[in-house]
Amino acid sequence: MVHLEAGAIVDTVDLEDLGVLTARYSRGIDGWTATFRLSASADDDLTICHRLVAPTLADARRAVPLAAAFLAGEQIDDPRAL
Repeated sequence: MVHLEAGAIVDTVDLEDLGVLTARYSRGIDGWTATFRLSASADDDLTICHRLVAPTLADARRAVPLAAAFLAGEQIDDPRAL
C-alpha cells in the first residue's frame, strides 16, 4: 500500500523470506532518498536502519528490496545491484 505522509511517499513492501517492511521515499537535492528499518524476526531489540539515495524514484523503489536482502545476509545475484 502506498500513501503520502508528512511530505514523503510511504510504501509497504512484502519481501519474500524477510517479511514486510515500510520504506519512506523523499526528494532531495541529490536525488530520491529511501529509508527503511529491518528488524530481526526473533529479537525485536535488533534493528538495522538504512538510507540510500538514487537518481530517480523508480531506481530507489527497485533498490530497497535488494538492499534489504543484502542486509539480511542473502546472496544478491541481480546484475542491477552491481
